[in-house]
Amino acid sequence: MRLCNTQSEWSNKGYSMAKVALSILLFLMLTLWAVWWCHPPWFAIEEVIMEGELYEEAHLVQEQLDSLVGKDLLRLKEHAVSEILSSYAWIDHWRIQKRFLHQLHIKITPKQPVAKWNKYWVANDATVFLQGNFPGSWMTLQGEKKDLPILLKYCLAWQQDLSVLSIESCRYDRGQWRLLLPTGLTIHLGSGRFDQRIAKLLAITTKVDVWKAWHVLDLRYPHGFAYR
Repeated sequence: MRLCNTQSEWSNKGYSMAKVALSILLFLMLTLWAVWWCHPPWFAIEEVIMEGELYEEAHLVQEQLDSLVGKDLLRLKEHAVSEILSSYAWIDHWRIQKRFLHQLHIKITPKQPVAKWNKYWVANDATVFLQGNFPGSWMTLQGEKKDLPILLKYCLAWQQDLSVLSIESCRYDRGQWRLLLPTGLTIHLGSGRFDQRIAKLLAITTKVDVWKAWHVLDLRYPHGFAYR
């Protein structure tokens, strides 16, 4: 009978010790969590570094990203960075890396321009960029800002169709289109019926070389063309 009581006492003591150990463990976990949450960041961001091909407007992005300095690197959510970067139309995508527990590196890939418009660069979606340094020759668009989408739509298509001519400038003014070639030739396309006029232009420039000495080529006539 005494043996049973002893076993029961040991069982109760073990149960009590387990509860105490669990309580201590829970208390320690809560204490560590409170210290982690309330204590100044253990791994505070000391520097935000932007990498990649950057435009002149990049200094504005850097100023906003610097607002993240002092925040906890490990607890930093990517959407906090994305909210800043997504507000700049010239940024195409980015990659975020946390390094050395105190550095935030952001690799930025900008949208690539396809043409110039006034002092700006323009991408496929008619987004305007501040001017940067880009190698190579670029077609220049001339026209109102509201007409940029239609400028891009037609001029890029003509640039591909007329690749042998290397369009230097494409102008849209009051519904009338003009192309300028590196030779100094101005081509009047007018409005509408572009397929026929582009076909006529290709037929002229591929069959004869004399057009290289022309200054003006007018394709707005229903039959034939005029030049000087």
